Amino acid sequence: MKASLRKLAISTLIFAATALVGPALRWATWPPARSEGISSTSTGTFVSDLLFLIWPTQSLAVIEVSAGKLLAAVVSVGTNILVFAFLGMIAGALVGRRWGLFPLYLATGALLVLFASWGAGFSFAYFNVPALVMGLLLYATPFYLTARLV
Repeated sequence: MKASLRKLAISTLIFAATALVGPALRWATWPPARSEGISSTSTGTFVSDLLFLIWPTQSLAVIEVSAGKLLAAVVSVGTNILVFAFLGMIAGALVGRRWGLFPLYLATGALLVLFASWGAGFSFAYFNVPALVMGLLLYATPFYLTARLV
């Protein structure tokens, strides 16, 4: 019983820490580039599209208008941590099984591709493939760490 709780705790912490990559990237690239949203090949759009994929709850920050900047940041970042921690709990429960993490990563990757397609308006003209590849690699990191450390 103790070992399984340890697995869950470690994998949850790994995934929760990964949830901070998106907000840290936004903070490091603040203010947003002037070219963000103008050209699908600009660096600003790459960062924006990557943030869209690795920080899926950032849109919750729209409550800034009524609740203030601090509460908007807490809600947006906190919810992202909860989403990633939940995924980490599932990974921790599956880590001991043969091929346990691989189907979970495939499902997560499929959802990421669907999310990226939706963000591009289901149009290949606005689909940012480099951002998707980088997002898939970033999502692979906590799965790899969980498989190795747990």
